[in-house]
Amino acid sequence: MKSILSEVVSKYSRHTENICSESLALIVNESNGMQDAFCQFISERTNGKVVLLPKIRINTQVTSKTDTAIPDLMVDDASELLHLVEAKFWAGLTDHQPNEYLARIVKQGGSLGFLVPERRKTSLLSELKTRVANKYTVTFEDNQVLVDNITWLYVFSWTDLIDYLWHRASLKEDKESLFNLYQLKGLIQKLDSEGFIPFESELFTPMSGKQRDQLIDLIDAVVDSSSQLDTKKLSYGGGKYSYQRFFKINGKYGAYMLYSSELWLKYQETPLFFCVSAKEWTDSSELPDIDQLSKDLESIEVRTLGVLDINSYPALVIPVNVPVGTDKENCTAYVGAQIQNILDLI
Repeated sequence: MKSILSEVVSKYSRHTENICSESLALIVNESNGMQDAFCQFISERTNGKVVLLPKIRINTQVTSKTDTAIPDLMVDDASELLHLVEAKFWAGLTDHQPNEYLARIVKQGGSLGFLVPERRKTSLLSELKTRVANKYTVTFEDNQVLVDNITWLYVFSWTDLIDYLWHRASLKEDKESLFNLYQLKGLIQKLDSEGFIPFESELFTPMSGKQRDQLIDLIDAVVDSSSQLDTKKLSYGGGKYSYQRFFKINGKYGAYMLYSSELWLKYQETPLFFCVSAKEWTDSSELPDIDQLSKDLESIEVRTLGVLDINSYPALVIPVNVPVGTDKENCTAYVGAQIQNILDLI
């Protein structure tokens, strides 16, 4: 069932990030159990680096007389430390993030968290590290950054936080919190999957479009260079955000190489994938033992994403890494070697 908050608010409001922040503050502030759960969550996700005192209160849109930065959330735990949280989905960092926030915090110590979609955690943390290192003395420790030996900077996800609060509310049979969390969870899921990612200037260079084309050319070059991949009577395919090159492995097993911007965004590893069909094709191609193949790949430390339905062609999906800073021949050979490792197992 769709929630009113996710369907109506996301459709008519241009300030959905603020609505999510206000909703989270309401849920936590109105329940002692949710306050305890929030404190425990922060402690666990920062490996004990950030410890909030009990009986917190979350304030929203907190201004300061010393600067123009307005962080979304301030966690008041009645200590002398300052804990700020910036809630984001896909909007880019502003010019004053995170350094103006940190300038406010380092005067007394505390922490700065960024609450973002799960798929954005890695890239945002990398960007934050670069910005902070240009101005402060920093120490990198796991997924946290220690700034000037007094302030912790960390990134956590909306989904992880809401799931954690949901679990704790369920254990306490806190029906009011569960109802509100259900509404917020629906809105977050919609923003995660359908939110508009602002364009960046780096996209609009002649090289960007060319390199996307080169990835597709790379698929064709690798497939055409392998004597074990039979493309006879098979063609190309794809969906709105993908490209598929179909073939049979050793003339028996259905398979295809895939370029997918959706999987690239979701798994943040690579845009290219080798896919072994988990469903017989109409020309009576055979099926390998998918479970055994997965185990064999794992034994040689090759990761799979499991069986996914790609444009109505379900397959065991195997990420294929693309090298950087090398010429076409070396790039083709590097990708081809990964494919050969898979073929050797089949």
